[in-house]
Amino acid sequence: MYKTIDKITIDHKQIAIEQHTDRIFLINHDLLTLKNKVTATKINLGKAERSLATARLAVTNNSSWDWLRVAGGSKNLAAAMKQEANNYLNCRRGERFEYRDSLTTLERRYDKYHDELYNTKFLLKQAYASEDTPTNHTIADWEHELRNCEHYVKGSIKLKHRYQGGGFLDECYEEYYKVTMRFSPMTACSSNNDYIDINPIYIPSVTADFLIDKRRAGHHNYYTVLRASPGFAKHRYTGFERRKVLHPHMTDTTTPCLGDFQGPITEALDTFDIPTAVVVLGMFLQQFDPADAAGRSYRNFPLAESMFNQEQAA
Repeated sequence: MYKTIDKITIDHKQIAIEQHTDRIFLINHDLLTLKNKVTATKINLGKAERSLATARLAVTNNSSWDWLRVAGGSKNLAAAMKQEANNYLNCRRGERFEYRDSLTTLERRYDKYHDELYNTKFLLKQAYASEDTPTNHTIADWEHELRNCEHYVKGSIKLKHRYQGGGFLDECYEEYYKVTMRFSPMTACSSNNDYIDINPIYIPSVTADFLIDKRRAGHHNYYTVLRASPGFAKHRYTGFERRKVLHPHMTDTTTPCLGDFQGPITEALDTFDIPTAVVVLGMFLQQFDPADAAGRSYRNFPLAESMFNQEQAA
């Protein structure tokens, strides 16, 4: 369940403390696991060294006469036994090499985690000493920053906070938020210079949801969902794997494949810089790559000029 709110207060100091504390816990867990693996590998390496020593003695301390005597005078059997002993020696050498190589890799990883632990503890100390104060983010501020965003529908942005429980006294809010906004119909052009002459296509009005999941410190998740805006449900076109989509770069009916746009959107959502996330998403909606597996479905979308002329005529 969600409850609509008009502002949110983010305590960046507390978030940093939780992130670094959680990371330290995970690093310590990984260090303990690696320590156990190093110990087990050293034990196995010791066994391999002893097996190799025994195999080496069997080959170096026995002459051709010794092998012939053991084989009961059969030259063929003596040669086969000697070859088998050499094969066994080579296997033991390979086994020792693998354990040594594995041990080196584990020790390097252990040192890497140990360095990361030291750095994370330093960052945690800095976080505790920080004088950062909580920051308020309001719908009004976001609207003001988006006032010049061309395709954003003014007044459409909504902030919702997820909670559990039925009655007011039972409400238990989670660090899970949904930010919803709407884009007006727009034109999308080819982003690939090799296909720059392709006519722009029509993208219908889209309602977008940014899902911000901060329930686990240090393991935040962000999702973008695209839905047809009211009155535009019929404007879906055949896209990737013949799914009915609102934009060529969608892998199903609601999931966009953001590609290079994913990073900037994630960074913006992490700090609740919603206006930047909206602007970047708008940029994504206004382009497509005809050479991409999903992007080539642009052919199934109507031409922008034709659709906008129809809308004006209506």
